Amino acid sequence: AGNKHLCYIESSGSLYCAGDNTYNQTGPGDYKYYTTFNETEYKGVKMVACGARHTCFVDVTGLWCFGMDISSVVAETPQSNYTATKISSDISKIVQLSVGWMQMCYLTSD
Repeated sequence: AGNKHLCYIESSGSLYCAGDNTYNQTGPGDYKYYTTFNETEYKGVKMVACGARHTCFVDVTGLWCFGMDISSVVAETPQSNYTATKISSDISKIVQLSVGWMQMCYLTSD
């Protein structure tokens, strides 16, 4: 759960999110508040973590983040209202994902 949003992974691997979407932290890019869970476009999701105003997830293709990027979580140059941006393609060793107020980190099996 994030500051005002939350997400979960359905058994099929589909990502669902609800709550505040002011910064696109629930994913659909329309910046509406979702009072019910909305299925996102992201499939094959293995893990998800919600931060204050951003969300990160691991799927079969990589590590992705979307939402407000005030501390360069999503890209080199801080901006806001990002759609999903791939952070890494090397996900084979990621075992845990954590997202905080303005940061993201992950633990590998190494």
